[in-house]
Amino acid sequence: MASNGSAWFGLHERVKPLVRAGIVLGIGLGGFFDGIVLHQLLQWHHMLSAQTDPTVLADLRLNVVADGLFHVGTYLFTIAGIVLLLRAWQRSDVPPSGRALLGSTIIGWGVFNLLEGLVNHQLLGIHHVWPEGPGASSSGTSSSSSRARSSSSAGTP
Repeated sequence: MASNGSAWFGLHERVKPLVRAGIVLGIGLGGFFDGIVLHQLLQWHHMLSAQTDPTVLADLRLNVVADGLFHVGTYLFTIAGIVLLLRAWQRSDVPPSGRALLGSTIIGWGVFNLLEGLVNHQLLGIHHVWPEGPGASSSGTSSSSSRARSSSSAGTP
């Protein structure tokens, strides 16, 4: 049934290499976005932020190393996606399809977020997206910065 004109998820079967490349690339790019935007720029969390105290220098260093290892993984997925993409482009039987590549990259990004959310946030509980965000005090969690603010203001009349 894998003839030249058969369909694969509504796409021509010849685009499989392009779709595979896009999914792997999307996983890598999704990880880059998470690591760069959430970990570094917004500093909402680190890889082990639910397990360590960010006000302790040794714990912060541990988180920086864990974030670095996470980035190594995203680099590897991105490089693998680029290699798969180059191989797909070199094949004469793979039609150029920007829609298939973009769509599969978005799927890969979503796969990253789904797996990262289920594993790191729910199953392992090693970090939460924004522990100091809205609802943090009402859910019973307490952030270190709010603890620091309340302890520093405790001595003031």
